[in-house]
Amino acid sequence: MTWPEGVAVELILLGVAWISFKFLTRNIRSFLDLRLEVRRQMQRFAMEPPPQSGIQRMSPGGEIPASADPHPIDDPRLEQGTEVFRQLGFRVLMFAHKARLAALIVKVMGYDPIKAGDNLISLSHDASLAFRRKSIVDALRLQEDRPDNDH
Repeated sequence: MTWPEGVAVELILLGVAWISFKFLTRNIRSFLDLRLEVRRQMQRFAMEPPPQSGIQRMSPGGEIPASADPHPIDDPRLEQGTEVFRQLGFRVLMFAHKARLAALIVKVMGYDPIKAGDNLISLSHDASLAFRRKSIVDALRLQEDRPDNDH
């Protein structure tokens, strides 16, 4: 084999390796983007104050009863939040199902997409469950993103 043929073979092998690397990391990048979107949505719904319902029922003494529900069932914010969490949960589960090699690599990196997707869907059914949020934070390692974390 002459030197131009050797260089051509090396360039072809380098091109195949580059294409393979790009193919594998594309799915991992999409997971990390999805993780960032989950983080943003969780922060958005955690920080957003509940909408004021204009009229609050008062007792005859002028006090608001303690049994008044701050999140009424017909709250449009809750309905929108459940749909967002449901869609994100299905997207995370679809990542784990369709990109199995990338899901395995992500699992080695310390993330658990299946647990996160299941808990996101469960959170969409009942947004008041704090342990679901904790499970999502643990599965996607969202806690370590904050600079004030002392652990």
